[in-house]
Amino acid sequence: MAATESKAGAKAKEKKDKPKASKNGRNDPLWLVLLPILGVLVVGLGPTLYSYGWRILVPTGLKTLELDADTWMNDVLPSRTFVFVAGHHRGGTTLLWEILREHPDIGAFGSQQDTGVDKSEGVFLQDLLPTFGVGAEITWLHRIGASKKVMKGVGTYAIPGYDAVAWNEVNKREKVTLSNLVQLLNQWGYFWKTSGGWNKHYWIEKTPTNAVLSRFIQALFDQKLDVEQGINNPEVPWPVPRESRTKFVFMTRHPLANALAHKKWGNAKHLKLETLIQNWLSISAIMTEDCKHLKNCLFVRLEDLASNPDQEVSRIVTFLGLSDFKWSTQVYPDPNAKYADEYCKAQAGLGDESSRAILDHFMLVQKYGQQVKQFGYSLEEWPCLADAHKLLAQKMSKLAEQEKQKEEL
Repeated sequence: MAATESKAGAKAKEKKDKPKASKNGRNDPLWLVLLPILGVLVVGLGPTLYSYGWRILVPTGLKTLELDADTWMNDVLPSRTFVFVAGHHRGGTTLLWEILREHPDIGAFGSQQDTGVDKSEGVFLQDLLPTFGVGAEITWLHRIGASKKVMKGVGTYAIPGYDAVAWNEVNKREKVTLSNLVQLLNQWGYFWKTSGGWNKHYWIEKTPTNAVLSRFIQALFDQKLDVEQGINNPEVPWPVPRESRTKFVFMTRHPLANALAHKKWGNAKHLKLETLIQNWLSISAIMTEDCKHLKNCLFVRLEDLASNPDQEVSRIVTFLGLSDFKWSTQVYPDPNAKYADEYCKAQAGLGDESSRAILDHFMLVQKYGQQVKQFGYSLEEWPCLADAHKLLAQKMSKLAEQEKQKEEL
């Protein structure tokens, strides 16, 4: 009896000490349980980290300097000139930035992987200047029930016009403060410093929407400019005193090529060609008007930069007050060619679709042709478009003949 109880007790103890199995009969180690979770994280974050680098995971508050106003105004700004590249999205701003950042005297943000934002554009690295919905187009479309009439983001943000869009020293004068300048400099300065450009006399920042912010930026950066006159700094490569700490380079591109290039982007592919032309015209008008109020501004056509890059780059660095330099960024000789070919092929022939394309083009010419010419371009300058009238005449003649034959029957 005692032996039986002893055996029963031993079995009970053995059962108690035996690890509990999971409901499915498995007892997986912790690493095996976490492996699928890790896989999901790698799949989800992998492409993002590949495109934007590890800094995208760093909190914004850690990506900033902590210099005070006196340090910036007395120790840093007197020996810095700020170069702002602006213009139309898809208009060549990134190309020009890539070229100029090779100059030995220019400090620039690092690559997209270094900054963690699209195209290393400064507007995404600060919280003072507006983004105009650029980069958040999908969010805005969802917010309004997928309506495509909202004027925010790439291809539409400037359509409301100067008074509704442009920032300058008058309509945003309450924001032209030393504290705002210091905030912006500390946020951008972190990236000039981490990219190795801190000790260079010229600092460059590129964001297309600078095109509608230039007067405000000039006013913001030129605060207490007179202070420099009392600072002995003979090493700067510009005359002292100077009119401004800022220089602006505005990039432009043929409106049709620019519009068609927009439509290759997922956040703008749904936009009509006419909408994109309207946005192009508004940005061009704002840049042209604001340039009259800037101390230093230069317009550069992408077509000229592409066809004669050495000459254009030399012209740009002369404007900046810098010497010529050797650079290696690849420049395609005719970036508009594939878009012209695409646009012209749509109008070739006498079919219904080509006729519709020809009529749409004529509508654009009638509505916007004269406005486009004010900015140095023409909606009819592509070679294939010279035959558009002839093609339309042939189509109309064919339709008239078909109608006549019907009447005879």
